[in-house]
Amino acid sequence: MNAEQDDFTITFNRRDFSGPILTTAEVSTEKLSWSAFGGPHRAVFSAMRSTLGRRPLFERGGMLQNLLELASLLRCGVMVRDRENTPVWWGFVEEVTVYVQGVQLKVSLEGLYNQVRVQYTFLSPDNKLADQLETPTAVDFQSQREFGIREKVIHRRDLDDAFALSLRDTFLSLHAWPTSELSQRSGEGTLRAQVRCSGWFQTLSWRNYENPEGFYANTGPGPGVFPLGDSAAHRTIAQSFTPGWDVFLKYAYFRVRKEGSPTAALTAQVRSTSSGVPGAVLAVSDSLPASSVPGTKYAWLRFTFDPPYAISSGVRYWIALHPAGVDAVNYFYFKTDENMNYRQEGHFGRYYDQASGTWLLIPSITAPGSQPDLVFRLVCVSDTGGQLAAIAGAGGQFFEKIKTLSTGVQASPYRMQGLDCLAEVEALLKLGTSSKRLVLASVTPERHLRFTAQPSPEDADLYMDDQSRFYTQQYVPIPPYRPPVGRYVRLAATTRVRLPWDRNRLPACFIACAEYFPRSGRVRVENRIR
Repeated sequence: MNAEQDDFTITFNRRDFSGPILTTAEVSTEKLSWSAFGGPHRAVFSAMRSTLGRRPLFERGGMLQNLLELASLLRCGVMVRDRENTPVWWGFVEEVTVYVQGVQLKVSLEGLYNQVRVQYTFLSPDNKLADQLETPTAVDFQSQREFGIREKVIHRRDLDDAFALSLRDTFLSLHAWPTSELSQRSGEGTLRAQVRCSGWFQTLSWRNYENPEGFYANTGPGPGVFPLGDSAAHRTIAQSFTPGWDVFLKYAYFRVRKEGSPTAALTAQVRSTSSGVPGAVLAVSDSLPASSVPGTKYAWLRFTFDPPYAISSGVRYWIALHPAGVDAVNYFYFKTDENMNYRQEGHFGRYYDQASGTWLLIPSITAPGSQPDLVFRLVCVSDTGGQLAAIAGAGGQFFEKIKTLSTGVQASPYRMQGLDCLAEVEALLKLGTSSKRLVLASVTPERHLRFTAQPSPEDADLYMDDQSRFYTQQYVPIPPYRPPVGRYVRLAATTRVRLPWDRNRLPACFIACAEYFPRSGRVRVENRIR
């Protein structure tokens, strides 16, 4: 090893983080990389023939012993320290490849899944596509104890129930544990082993994220209409719902058409619950003029609550639609659902009978005595900082702590697209904060995940020369294995930093990612957001 490589100490830790692993295979560093969106990103280590333990790798029995030793490092923790014993990179082993004479053997976490379910559809007897179904989840708990949870959702069309279950179980049996991959090499080449690693932030991709909260809707289909605003008895109509999160209601949608030429404007209301029926008005939306309501067909009308109204988890609310006046000839028709498709059990629609002063059940023509629902959609929002914590908490099985921030940006927390946690988190990072800055993510050596706001370009206090070497304002060099990822730097115009001329003339650049190659001492940086 050269002097640069001697600066590093590489240790492997047990999968349960109980302590270091004593291995005879000594490895050297080929590449380290970091990202402003997750901290330590990728690392590549190598073990040459002369460093693979006391016994030569290719002696009889020695090859198998060392191969198994290296392969057993999968999902083990990795820590790289400098000569001052300070951590500079940390993560886990993702892949091990051993090059032996004319072949290579690879063992990887790619393709390992120990929690599997199948989402599928099937054709009905009349050759029409039926609803989407889902099998129960099958789990290999022993694999999860060794490597953590790696989830797979298989999507298939035109399956029956038995086929879907068989597909799930077969897939799990073939993928619950790492498998070795053997391939030929062109020529014998150098005898070596390579260990590829990833940062802990990447494990967010191992689990999918779904959150049914923040979007409450009944779109039918089903028969049912109700006259609204034709009399005092039909002045207000309401639907009950219960949120599962603390969120803010921003939009309410209803399907409405008009009869004749009403002039009464429409507003949506959030109401409390009193003795099981709508109670006091808590919030009122913007007003929608009757002229914007179509007369020939039902349309989705949107009502906006500005500012969005805070609703609490587990509390029963009513969303209501209210016309400003009544007219026996010119009024509205409201779409209801007599098939009762709304999935929140125990919730239904009511209308207010002003003559009796009571809230009555909406009448059903097709099923007298039933409790029809309204056709409606509610879109809620929450601070994306809280969503980051929730998503990372759902998928971050190796993080000891998660610290987030208030971004000031509100978006719907509803997630049913089947994306993994990493994809969901990265989308929110790019959405940024209300101050138009990105959200950054970092992971400490103790596996504490932190979300922070991107600094201001005005805070740039570091410099980079034309060879990607970093310096402080006092021209003190920064080690190449400690690149200022996630910070703004200024390009030095000469081999030395001149103040304040460089600060005034040259704009600050954001360091989004950096790679360091110890053997050559080369550093590559990018300010591009990947």
